[in-house]
Amino acid sequence: MRIRGRLLSFAVLLTVAFLLAGCIGGGGKKDQTVAEFIVEMEKAFASLDAEKIADIIYFPIVLPDLPEDSELEQIVGESDKITRDMFVTATKDAFKALRDGGASLELDVRDGYKVVESGNTAVVSEAVFELKGAVKEEIAGQAVLKLIEGLSKVGDLDLPDGWEDAVKAAWEVIAAMIKEANGGEWPEEFEDVYDEIEFELKKADKKWKLYANPEA
Repeated sequence: MRIRGRLLSFAVLLTVAFLLAGCIGGGGKKDQTVAEFIVEMEKAFASLDAEKIADIIYFPIVLPDLPEDSELEQIVGESDKITRDMFVTATKDAFKALRDGGASLELDVRDGYKVVESGNTAVVSEAVFELKGAVKEEIAGQAVLKLIEGLSKVGDLDLPDGWEDAVKAAWEVIAAMIKEANGGEWPEEFEDVYDEIEFELKKADKKWKLYANPEA
């Protein structure tokens, strides 16, 4: 009986110790490092998933003053801000079209970038982005249609009759320019390197996010 009592007391003490450790240590959640964020960003873009990409962006994105008659002003409204929900609604079907069509995207941020942290913000500079991907011309065109459709949902806009034909015609012009720049062929696979990239991050709930409005 005494042994059982001691075991019960020990179990209670152990439970209390775990609870206290969780309270004192913030539940065991530590601040994300910039290097960890870079890995998360690479995986997010590779996913071609609107939700996962939204996870690495700091919202809302504050837009500059827009002309009242601009199409973007009509979509975002008077707030001049892009929220997470707006981003996901606008892009999720376009990303799905790319995934379903077998498109791929690989972002590799090479080692050697510089990081300057200041409180809950950080600036990453001298970064080198290696971008590889693949997408068929037809799938890219479908994604463009889905993006236009998604943007109309965000702005609660009624697309005019024949809008798909108009977008397809515009896309054909863009596709022709891309082909012309690639020897007359659609580049189903692409690869490029961008150096001297600089971007800003802001921390939210102990995780870094891409920050698009440092002056806000």
